[in-house]
Amino acid sequence: MNSFTFIRRSLWHYRRTALGVLLGTAVSTAVLTGALMVGDAVQGSLEQRVHERLGRVAFAISMGDTFATDALAEDLAKALNINTAALLTLPGSITLPDDSARANHISVHGVDRTFFALSPDGRQPDPLPHDGVALNSRLANHLGAHIGDSVIIRVDTPGTISRDLPVGTPDESATALRLKVSQILHPEAFGHFSLRAEQTLPMNAFIARDMLTEKLDAVGQANLILAANATSPALAADVAATHKADRTLTPKSVLNSATIKDALRSVWTPEDAGLSLHPLDDGSLELRSQRVFLEDRVVQAAHQASDEANTVLTYFVNTIDATTNLLLPATNWMELGTAVELAPGWFRFIDADATNQMLRFYR
Repeated sequence: MNSFTFIRRSLWHYRRTALGVLLGTAVSTAVLTGALMVGDAVQGSLEQRVHERLGRVAFAISMGDTFATDALAEDLAKALNINTAALLTLPGSITLPDDSARANHISVHGVDRTFFALSPDGRQPDPLPHDGVALNSRLANHLGAHIGDSVIIRVDTPGTISRDLPVGTPDESATALRLKVSQILHPEAFGHFSLRAEQTLPMNAFIARDMLTEKLDAVGQANLILAANATSPALAADVAATHKADRTLTPKSVLNSATIKDALRSVWTPEDAGLSLHPLDDGSLELRSQRVFLEDRVVQAAHQASDEANTVLTYFVNTIDATTNLLLPATNWMELGTAVELAPGWFRFIDADATNQMLRFYR
């Protein structure tokens, strides 16, 4: 018996075992190949979603519930020779005039040409008219809205004081805008822009920033700044035309969080944080805030800047209002009179008619 015959007879004798090994190997190979293909597909899908949501944006500076001047974006662009865009981004809701469709928890973005210059394809859509709004494809499909349709957008109005405080005005917490759908933006046109790490697609409404800030009494303000890490000749030319400037957009250094922070320190001004310094008659300076209350970190920074810094409480309420129904708007509350200051920070008010009321609320 030669070697070939021995191998042939061995394979035939153990044919069932050999067939099992062969099938197991084939199945394992198919599973591994499929897993690799699915993994590549998932990775590609995630990369595409990131590309649609962020476009050319590499860094974002969010102000939270505070605001900065929109000039900060331009100052940062000049300091680093990069492309930037200032946005006014607020939560809101949208309805059709006949209330047949509604979407809550949408994002309302006040944008200009510099924002769309950072889009995935870098192409500029038609300019947003002052009475128009651009909806992303998901929001338009949800509402069943088409170009030319009217929509009503309610935007949470930014305030200088928290609505949770007794002196807040909850009846003025939203501004209603009746606009016409001028465009429907698809993902490549930055329709799916979002900084949130979530699986669901965002619902975005884009409004001309100058019109939105005018309606909200926030002209020249922004709460989000976007910055692009890489530049291109087309992007540079578009931004230069937008700002009527001719500057070569070549980053001065490798962009990272540290370089962004250093640039912010060099261009940041108190006005960017809604702060202002006012000279007093005694030669000292008074630090004021547009938000009525100074934040703790601002107070701490002021004390660090000067050992002679003192905190002063200025009570800004000079009248007392009352109502028997908390559902009434603040404009319908009845003015009772003025509180009397007994000592710095201590006030007293006596309601002579309180005994004639079963229930009364004050502010």
